[in-house]
Amino acid sequence: GYSNLRLLSDLEPEYVKLDKYFISRIDTDPVAEHFVRTIIALARRVRCRIIAEGIETPSQLQHVHRLGVDYAQGFLLDPPSPEPTPNIPSVLMEACPVSRQPEAPAQTPLSVAHDELVASLDIHPTPVCAPLTAAAEALALFQADPLLRAVPVLDGSRAVGLLTREGIFGAFALAYGHSLHKRSHVERMMHPEPLAAQVTDMLSDVSRRATARPHELIYAPIIIFDGEHYLGTAFIHDLLEKITEVQVNYALDANPLTGLPGNRSIDREVSRRLRGVDDFFLCHLDIDNFKAFNDHRGYERGDEMILLVSELLKRAQTGSDYVGHIGGDDFVFITTDPGWELRLQQLLDEFTMDSLQLYDEADRLTGFIRVESRSGQLKDVPLASLSVGALPCSAGRFSSHLEASAAVFEVKCLAKKQPGNCIAIDRRMD
Repeated sequence: GYSNLRLLSDLEPEYVKLDKYFISRIDTDPVAEHFVRTIIALARRVRCRIIAEGIETPSQLQHVHRLGVDYAQGFLLDPPSPEPTPNIPSVLMEACPVSRQPEAPAQTPLSVAHDELVASLDIHPTPVCAPLTAAAEALALFQADPLLRAVPVLDGSRAVGLLTREGIFGAFALAYGHSLHKRSHVERMMHPEPLAAQVTDMLSDVSRRATARPHELIYAPIIIFDGEHYLGTAFIHDLLEKITEVQVNYALDANPLTGLPGNRSIDREVSRRLRGVDDFFLCHLDIDNFKAFNDHRGYERGDEMILLVSELLKRAQTGSDYVGHIGGDDFVFITTDPGWELRLQQLLDEFTMDSLQLYDEADRLTGFIRVESRSGQLKDVPLASLSVGALPCSAGRFSSHLEASAAVFEVKCLAKKQPGNCIAIDRRMD
């Protein structure tokens, strides 16, 4: 609540522990995950570490690790004991790396839109200095431009520091400052850990790095590169405004039940991939006999079945895969992976097993549910299954997302004509 947030600001504690209430839902509830992200960002600003309590599943451990939580505790790792555990539990090794080693710059995921990348920011052509530039020369840059807040310090194509207006003016304002520093070099006055980013970096990743900086650098600009080519700097407030805009647009379009991207995002993603050069498969998934199940067992169980498909798709998602929720019991899965069919077949098998838990014992034994038709007659409806229509999309095959959507819908309808789980693939291009 408000009082706890105020304490976080006033006390600046060394540790903040996240309650099990949020951790228990972090891998299933987008709202809980967003709350945890917010608390992490606040804690970083006062330089305290995060402890997540109540870790009971590998999925929860993976989520808190991915979000940058420092420490975790819970029955998954080890139940309470008077003696310390001598060895690292094997489940920790399987769920995620024990320590986060520096990673090589990741390639931009194919499914990331341009407005989620650093390239969407306003980049200003800011002058630069070298580490051995004379401090007096750098001072002249700031004196010539009253709006200049910071100057990147580059060693060739590498950002090695950031010279701030406050830093250099403060040094020269000291008694005998000009005498002391007029022959000094910039490297003696710069902050040695600047925030540099590539145009292909995601805004969310850069934002996390920005808010983790020391307090005096929290609003310092970002140094932007395109490969090894320096482009300029971007302001933090522009970054925050862009992230807010992206999040608002995503929230407006996201499905309220699953949190997955909705129709507008799906249309943009299909259109963007059609303009690209890479071949991909566009898959439309539909739950068979869902309406009968929803009417017979109620909307709550119906929602659970939709969430089940959503979670299975998220777990199957790798690399540049894209998952969207058209609405109701219809989903979209986009992939460039040649082994996609095997992965989806595994998803269908898991759905068959997991969805049984949503039925009563009598339904599982008979293999059907008995419902009343509109004419008042009783009929036996098979248990739910999944139908998948898969459409190979190569360069130039479709002129628009509307054309591709209509084609994959047609293939999905063919799959639904088969009993049980089915994957139908459009072979007309073979």
